[in-house]
Amino acid sequence: MGDSHSEKSDTDIAPLGNAEHDVFRDTALRYLGYANELGEAFKNFIPRGAYIGTYLVATSYCCADSSSKGYDVWNRGPKHERIEASAVVMPSETGGQVSEVLHTTVETLVWQGLASVLLPGLVINRVVWTTGRMVTRYAQALPSPVKTMTPTVTGLATIPVIIKPIDKSVDYFMETVYNPLVDRWRSVAKSIALSLAVMVWFYR
Repeated sequence: MGDSHSEKSDTDIAPLGNAEHDVFRDTALRYLGYANELGEAFKNFIPRGAYIGTYLVATSYCCADSSSKGYDVWNRGPKHERIEASAVVMPSETGGQVSEVLHTTVETLVWQGLASVLLPGLVINRVVWTTGRMVTRYAQALPSPVKTMTPTVTGLATIPVIIKPIDKSVDYFMETVYNPLVDRWRSVAKSIALSLAVMVWFYR
C-alpha cells in the first residue's frame, strides 16, 4: 500500500528519502508491497508455504525501501572528516547524520510495516473470512464455484478501497503518537550523550 513516506500508490507521493527517481516507488517494484494482500485474498487456493511467502515478499519490500531511504539520507550528509586521535569526541555532524539515518530508516520501516503489511493483511483476512461465513450461511442456493470464488473476489475488490483510509490512519498515528515519542526519546538521548561527553572531557 502507498504511504506518505514511501508511496506505493501513484498519487500523493511525499518521499521521505530521495526526492528524485525512487526505484521502490516509481517502478513496478512497488507492486511487491501488495503481495501479502493478494496472499490473503487467495489464501483458500494456495499452499500454506506460498501464503507465507507473500508476507516474506511484502516484508522484504518494506525492509529494502526503508534501507534505501536511510542510504539516501547518508549520501546527502556531510563528508566524513579524519578525526585526530588526540581530539575529544563530542557530538558531531557525523553523529547527527547517523542519528538521522537511523531515524529515517526506522520511521519508514514502521510506516511500511503498518500500512503495507500488518493492517491491510488483517483487513483483507477478515473480509475474506466474513464473506465466506456469510456465503455459507445465507447463499446456499448459489452454485459451488460461485460460493468458492466470492470471498476471494470480495477480498481483491477491497484492496483498492482500503488504501487511502489505511494510509491516512497510519499518517495520523505517526504524527500524533510515533513522532512525539521518538522526539522525546531523541531529546533525552542527546542530553545523556552530551552529559557523558562532558564527563569524558572533564575526567580525561
